Amino acid sequence: MKTVVTLIFITLFKGIFFSQELHPKTIEFSSEVFRDCIEYTQPQYLAEYNDQISRVSVIILPEYKRVGLVFLSEFSLKNKCNSDLIRDNNQIVPENFNPLKYHFNFYSEIDQYIQIENSSYVILISHK
Repeated sequence: MKTVVTLIFITLFKGIFFSQELHPKTIEFSSEVFRDCIEYTQPQYLAEYNDQISRVSVIILPEYKRVGLVFLSEFSLKNKCNSDLIRDNNQIVPENFNPLKYHFNFYSEIDQYIQIENSSYVILISHK
């Protein structure tokens, strides 16, 4: 019930708190990760989540360009507020990949490339 109330509040008042448009998945992704910590789904956090999500894309790279990349399995899950979170596997749907689930460095000064095991998919986190 708390989640529903929060989602309604955020939807009604997001124009007041944000100068940029929210990524379509920001509320969904943050609600998934912070399910049991409703305080982290409040509007003051959404701008940061929105920025993080907007700088992540899932791309396909040929094998020779994936050599030496860090693997997604090397990043821990942010499952403190949702013990039911599970890792993405090599059958991911790129547009549904939730980067908020992982302890990524969103403050790097260079672009980051993270390989999803046993696939041609690579997560690109563009620098800020």
